[in-house]
Amino acid sequence: DELGLRKTPAPIQDLVNRTIPVEYIPNYQGSSCIRAILGPQDDCFTNDSIERFFSSEYEVTNEADRMGYRLSGPTLEHKAGADIISDGISFGSIQIPGHGMPIVMMADRQTTGGYTKIATVVSTDMPLMAQFKPGDKIRFEKISVYKAHMAARNYEKTIKEIKNYVRDNQLKPLKSKRYSIKVGDTTYDALVEELE
Repeated sequence: DELGLRKTPAPIQDLVNRTIPVEYIPNYQGSSCIRAILGPQDDCFTNDSIERFFSSEYEVTNEADRMGYRLSGPTLEHKAGADIISDGISFGSIQIPGHGMPIVMMADRQTTGGYTKIATVVSTDMPLMAQFKPGDKIRFEKISVYKAHMAARNYEKTIKEIKNYVRDNQLKPLKSKRYSIKVGDTTYDALVEELE
């Protein structure tokens, strides 16, 4: 995500303790369900493996960083081997090498790779995926491309709502009063505000 900067109508020190409404603050605690779209090489896996992937729990291993999260759990079988001709790797691709354990490709992943990819995490769930740490448990939920597009639209709508809230309300305290306080030979300017 990119956060744009703009010239504020108030000095930066006047913006201390401003927050967005709690309903816009993501809660990453306790959620372990990650939505994913099947493919692009789901045809390389047995039907049992695809069902197992979406019905099992996986654990984030100690081999988890910005390149990829290696997971442990039920082994997934290929129909005829894990290797394919190298192709592009998307942010969120879930590779299954020959050992049968998933690797979720993260922000600093390589650009191409030669392992089959059973599914791809939807873009709106990647911020949640990035919060997991070794030992955390994950379940994958299969969704359609249509539902992934709807999730992306809702995500963009929420970002616009936050932007509008910040623009319209963020810089308006309920009540404020400035004081000039002199201590010895030094004078301090103080702003006291009542916030929601």
